[in-house]
Amino acid sequence: PKMEEIFISLGLPKELTRIPLVESSFNLYAHSRAGAKGVWQFMPKSGHEYLFIDEKHGVDERLSPLKATIAAAKLLKR
Repeated sequence: PKMEEIFISLGLPKELTRIPLVESSFNLYAHSRAGAKGVWQFMPKSGHEYLFIDEKHGVDERLSPLKATIAAAKLLKR
């Protein structure tokens, strides 16, 4: 429900919040061989554009479902 609220608040159809079902089965720790991570499967480059990632200090907001949802909404809106 929170993902839907985020998308609606940013003017996007709530149905787009089902993309992570296809991308990661809503697995918070999903990662691909290509380097995508999290429920939204952000690649490092797009992740750095919308999220804070600092591998040296073990911080990767791609693994935060709500922060990544906000980032995904902004990316899709763009």
